[in-house]
Amino acid sequence: MTVNIVDIVVLAAVVLFAWSGWRNGFVSGLLSFIGFLGGGLIGVFIAPLILGQWRIEGMLGLAITAALVVGCAIAGQLGTSIIGRKLHDRITWEPARVVDNIGGAALNILAIAVIGWILAATATALPGSTVSSQVRSSSVLSTLDTVVPSQARDMVTNLRNLVDTSGLPQLFDGFGVLPPAPVDPPTAAVVKNKAVQRSLNSVVRIQGSAPSCGSGFTGSGFVIAPARVLTNAHVVAGVRSPRVEVPDVGSFRATTVYFDPRVDVAILEVPGLRAPALTMSGPVDRGADTVIAGYPGGGPMTATAARVRGT
Repeated sequence: MTVNIVDIVVLAAVVLFAWSGWRNGFVSGLLSFIGFLGGGLIGVFIAPLILGQWRIEGMLGLAITAALVVGCAIAGQLGTSIIGRKLHDRITWEPARVVDNIGGAALNILAIAVIGWILAATATALPGSTVSSQVRSSSVLSTLDTVVPSQARDMVTNLRNLVDTSGLPQLFDGFGVLPPAPVDPPTAAVVKNKAVQRSLNSVVRIQGSAPSCGSGFTGSGFVIAPARVLTNAHVVAGVRSPRVEVPDVGSFRATTVYFDPRVDVAILEVPGLRAPALTMSGPVDRGADTVIAGYPGGGPMTATAARVRGT
């Protein structure tokens, strides 16, 4: 595992936050965290009201929004931390103070992990940035991203949606998922693998026209069962009579028998199709060689070597 400057900064922040949490204790730290979060949310809600009242837009609106959110967060933290310190000072029994100190250290480590994850996801949205590339290659942040629960991602998504509908400037773009760290280049020879070459006979081209749009559509799919082809829902959306073309075999009429636009999946029934069905694999390890096959743009079959970065 390689360590870069971002890893060093994150680890140093963890040590400092843990030490601060040990000194302040769990009760004080928890109240400070609640005050900081609550104050920040208050800032999120009042910023659109102020900007709308005074019709402030552009960079000035962005700066005012950031100042309001940060200012309210700090004010909330200061208010609750005073109460927390008084409660902490009332704990005089030594074993209880030790437990409180340990809890404070753990709470601060959790807090810096959450903050680090959010800031990292934001930094990766900066195109061509040195900081972005350092964050993407950070071993510590990549490991952290693998253990972030789905509930946390859902909360960030909900917050982003709230901001989008409130008229607040896009301060939260990039929050959510830290892109996986780079892997080694793919092995080009994997395309020539005999099993891969056999499987290409089951990758088909799908064509059709949508009368409602007045245009034609084309896409790719693969055989998943006798006379059944799996493709994307957007490929056959609005298409009345799709056709499935098999390399060196011919063209077949098809009927859409399953369509789910939410996950962009569709299944076609193709009478007369005799291409062998491909089997679904289990979970694929990071770094595994793979092949991307299809008919990009409706052109000829293209098979390209690739490597899994994340699952």
